[in-house]
Amino acid sequence: MGSWGVTERESDYGLDLLGMVVDQKLKEIDFEYFNLPEIKEFLKQAILDEIRQTNCGCSQEELDCYIAVMFPPRYESAIILVAECLVDYLTAGKLTVDLYDRVKHQLYPKEVKTFQYTQTDLKILLDELRQILDPQSASSQSWKGSAYKGNWEAHIQSLCTAIQLQIGGEAK
Repeated sequence: MGSWGVTERESDYGLDLLGMVVDQKLKEIDFEYFNLPEIKEFLKQAILDEIRQTNCGCSQEELDCYIAVMFPPRYESAIILVAECLVDYLTAGKLTVDLYDRVKHQLYPKEVKTFQYTQTDLKILLDELRQILDPQSASSQSWKGSAYKGNWEAHIQSLCTAIQLQIGGEAK
């Protein structure tokens, strides 16, 4: 997994996840909306499907082990990506994503018109982000020893703050 910054939109894996969302969810609805809980569930299933496909043929016990090891960091990346998209939308009043034209081999910016979520969706997302900040989380562990861990933590905290403000109330 390559990365050139602390955000998921600056990582190969995060961009791969976003590409799946664009191709399989946003494109089919002409970028009308980003349904937060639906996209989270889509990414969760896509990650599980990829792990199952990569490890097909192994025993159920081995597959369960692969899922236990591989799913947490990948799903945490998906949660961070969704939060980044939401906060981009809340901050700029729009979310711009790239649509890849496979024929012309070019990227075209597309604007997502609106976000769909409830206050409960926001609270769940905020709780998930706060769990990612836990030093024992897979994502936090992956930054252990990095000179940029503080930058990453500040980024996740800024996402938490923006979402908390959207929910209403003081940021913790």
